[in-house]
Amino acid sequence: MSYYLPNPCLQGILLTISTHNGPQLVYHYPPIPSEVGFNTNSFTTNNDLLSSEDSTTDSSESDSSDEEDRVTSSHKGKDAFMSRFNATENQSSGQTLLDLLDERDKRREVKKKRRQNQKRKKGSISSNSIHKSTANSETNSLATAIHPQQQLDKVFGFDAEFLGEFLSPPKRLCNSRFELTVDDMAFLGLPIHKNDDGLWRNHKSKRDQKSKHSGNTSGNNTRSGSTKGESETEDATSGPEVENIQDEKSNFSKTENDDSDSNSMEMFHVVFVMNPSLVEYNYRLDEMFHYVVSRLSLILRYEQSKSNYVWDQVKKILMIKDNNENLSVFDLYQKLNTESSLAKVLSQCFDSIASSDIANLEINNKVISLQIPMKNQFSSLLPKTTPVLPGSYLSSTTQYDEEELDSNVGHMALLLLDAPEKIITDLKTEPMSPLSTFIKNINPMMSMNKLALLNQLDINQVKAFANHLIYWRRARSIIPLQAKSVFIVSPMAPIEYINEDMKSFRHDFPSLPSLPSFISLISTSKPRQYSAIIPSRDHRDLYLEALAWLIRHGYVTQLMTFVWLKISNRIKLAVEEDLEKEGISKEPHSKLKLTDLSTDNTSKDPNSESAQIDKSETESRSSEQRVTYNGTEVDIEEEEEEDTILLDPERATAVERRWISKCIKGQPTDIIALFHKMLKYLNGKTPLELVVVRENISRHDLKRLLNAIGDHIISVKHW
Repeated sequence: MSYYLPNPCLQGILLTISTHNGPQLVYHYPPIPSEVGFNTNSFTTNNDLLSSEDSTTDSSESDSSDEEDRVTSSHKGKDAFMSRFNATENQSSGQTLLDLLDERDKRREVKKKRRQNQKRKKGSISSNSIHKSTANSETNSLATAIHPQQQLDKVFGFDAEFLGEFLSPPKRLCNSRFELTVDDMAFLGLPIHKNDDGLWRNHKSKRDQKSKHSGNTSGNNTRSGSTKGESETEDATSGPEVENIQDEKSNFSKTENDDSDSNSMEMFHVVFVMNPSLVEYNYRLDEMFHYVVSRLSLILRYEQSKSNYVWDQVKKILMIKDNNENLSVFDLYQKLNTESSLAKVLSQCFDSIASSDIANLEINNKVISLQIPMKNQFSSLLPKTTPVLPGSYLSSTTQYDEEELDSNVGHMALLLLDAPEKIITDLKTEPMSPLSTFIKNINPMMSMNKLALLNQLDINQVKAFANHLIYWRRARSIIPLQAKSVFIVSPMAPIEYINEDMKSFRHDFPSLPSLPSFISLISTSKPRQYSAIIPSRDHRDLYLEALAWLIRHGYVTQLMTFVWLKISNRIKLAVEEDLEKEGISKEPHSKLKLTDLSTDNTSKDPNSESAQIDKSETESRSSEQRVTYNGTEVDIEEEEEEDTILLDPERATAVERRWISKCIKGQPTDIIALFHKMLKYLNGKTPLELVVVRENISRHDLKRLLNAIGDHIISVKHW
């Protein structure tokens, strides 16, 4: 197992609601979870737990009409569930939840009696038809499937009603992360409950938000789990489309009038059922909750508060299920996905996320995208035994970062991960649209600024297109490819796939050497510029296209230059002398070392060998001054200073600025101007290859600068 390989561990998605009549399971996908390869990864070997679960299953299957057995089995099931209950945000006692489930059992028992009475009345009216249908079902029992209602009554081996109960937590446990582990299954969700004022979302004024943000520092560590759950992904549903509180209140009053004779929904809960291995349990659940569960739940909450979307869809799903009880399970689900947009959203979300793809969902006429990001870029080399995705690459500077994108997007280039025509087809983009034109003109040797000028697009529009392509895994950002840059064979190169890639490389570049031979040209004992392997200027474009192919498949990575500014001891002494001449004295006793000379030397024989050595060492200290301090003879010596590396020269102190000025004293004017232009990049974080593009500096001038200040810099080559 590896954290760097996609493994969503998703086995199903459930939708439960809670109304005045109690909770219920409304929808689950896939229709029959066991048919999607539900393989258990047991978290426990507790025999009591296993026997409790087995007895629950046996008792529920032996006689489903016996109320006493079902109530007993449900109590046993609760013990099994609560022994593994895990609430990450709100640590509520298991006994409290058990008491709540007991109350719900009583209500459920009353409901079952009512249903049985209704069934008896219906049975006395149409007994002939029932006997006729029973006879037909017995004769065709080998050729027909199980009744769909019987298949829907069991979900993941549990009774659907019981599943709906423990996945519908009370209000105090809602609006925060819900995590429940039952043997080999983990139920993960974010239950959304209606507020006391009847609204689904909290509307706070800007003044309240500002005061809370500025004044609450220590309170952030002690706030409730519901606040944390809501604020964790609140930005996913906020924006210019948020309706004001008056619109939501009017919508709430309208809903109450429409549903005055029926049950209004108080809570809904989208639950993701997972079965990760024990070693990856926390990692996989945190990943799923952050990227998928919380965002989907909060978006549904937004649509529910705006237009009552979830409740309308729930009523539609329940009506379809009630009116089509005789349909097979798969025909029923096909009808559900066709007529209910929420059912379609949940099924599409499962199919896409379970296959580590991007879920493109349409919720109430709005398109959203959810995915668990792929991990295929690494800044440090992983152990050889760690499996990664084929084509993963090493780079410490080209990671797609929203915060740094504004400053770098214009100077970075895009490398398409597939053919432009295929990308346009997969994205279902119009052939003559601006995005299609942009994709066709992408060149890994050309920066975004040049692409914007070429396509006559605004840089913000280029940024949006780049964001779109990178998010949809169709491109990655790189420093524009140049023949004078240095490239090396990546330590993470997928050598195990070289036989398959040889055919593709030969098809794309028939005039070049074979893939192993071409890689050997780059893999030399000493890294060199890529132009060294290009035969002539006429071959330049072809070789750069081959280089882009190698980078796309992870065989090659760029070797970049990082520089720090070093201040030597000589520079420091010169600055100290200048400060003394200006009348600025050093701090008292700074960098002074006191050596006590009155230790056991008095008891030593002055003619002894050790005493002679101590005497010679004392006399050899040329920089020492012997003084009497508090009646004790001591030596005052100035401690030898070491060279200093400035980690952030752009924010240098007053003394550090004097050091920097001494480094370029006596240099030509153009070198001094170029030095101050480059100073903020001499921090070991920004590669010079990117600085050349960003600041429009020629490589010749950069080389002159580095030679002029060569004694005051530390240069490192790194990917």
